[in-house]
Amino acid sequence: MMTCSAPKSVSVLWALGDDHTRGEVLAAHDAAVEAMVGWVERHAHTRYRIGGEVAVVDAEGVIAALFRQHISRALDPQLHTHVVIANRVVSPDGRWLALDARTIKYDQRTLSALYHAGLRAELTDRLGVRWHQPERGIAELADIGEVVRVEFSQRTGQVERRIADKLDRFTDTMEREPTVRERWRLEREAVTDSRPAKPHGVNATGLHAGWAEQVHTLGLDPSHLVATTVHTIAPSALPRRVNALVEQWASGRSPSSSRRGDRPRSSARSPPRCRPRPGCRPGH
Repeated sequence: MMTCSAPKSVSVLWALGDDHTRGEVLAAHDAAVEAMVGWVERHAHTRYRIGGEVAVVDAEGVIAALFRQHISRALDPQLHTHVVIANRVVSPDGRWLALDARTIKYDQRTLSALYHAGLRAELTDRLGVRWHQPERGIAELADIGEVVRVEFSQRTGQVERRIADKLDRFTDTMEREPTVRERWRLEREAVTDSRPAKPHGVNATGLHAGWAEQVHTLGLDPSHLVATTVHTIAPSALPRRVNALVEQWASGRSPSSSRRGDRPRSSARSPPRCRPRPGCRPGH
């Protein structure tokens, strides 16, 4: 499973905006998710033996289910979509085989960058927003300040406090700093340990009203914050279709799926009963 999570400032814009703004934010997020899943589908492949050697061959797409959610467990606005991809694909000879998921496993940063680049393109085109410089492929909206983002990041604070407690306990007990792998495990444990139960029966209207009130307590006006965030630049020069943008950005990158012991995709011989399909090269 993969999760496409919008930057906190984008979730805040959705939380405080009017119906039109919320709709545009959701449409931008959905388009970016679909573009990323489309990239995975176009690069999906499977493996099986041909002439005694393992060959990597193109698959006939993937089966995926998308579940969009809008809040964190702490009831902060947190727009995200869980992408569940089935571990079965159709090979060129018509068989259902296991998905070679190494592209998904080893190219997490690439997939994240595809989603966030698509989200920025879509939101800028739809709402004319500005962005901070991306860091590790992720950027926040330039006109929603850090104080607002922190206000709606209770879950992050819970996890950070839990990590600090675990690190202190580790150094006191072991009398040394944790290794990189040990720290990674402690951080994973902190996320799980501090995770509250999922809320049920939450009223959306009440949530949006509560979020607006939180902004008021910061001395800010929610409507003014949204108005000074959207339509700050002209989006007319941007591409309308994010899929084309993402594919152009990714066209020069091949999936890092080639592993020791595999026969390269370009040299695999055509399997028996291979059905012709558009764009299928010999041996794929």
